[in-house]
Amino acid sequence: MDDIEMREAQLVLVSLQQRWDGERNRSFALIGELDAAERRLLALFSTEWQKRGGDRRTINRAYSEYRKRLMRQLVLGTA
Repeated sequence: MDDIEMREAQLVLVSLQQRWDGERNRSFALIGELDAAERRLLALFSTEWQKRGGDRRTINRAYSEYRKRLMRQLVLGTA
């Protein structure tokens, strides 16, 4: 995995999540972008874990925790 690609995927997801959280009139286009960003980050994350021998259940649990921490950083970074 390319560290730059992973960092970019994180930034895109966080940016779109901030837009989603700040929008009063949320659009289907925005939710589509947010979903695509989430899938991209999950794919990058999962691929790296699979290379290291992780099973699907462990990968899903790890991603869930990773996403919580990423979003927590978003909240702390904007406070």
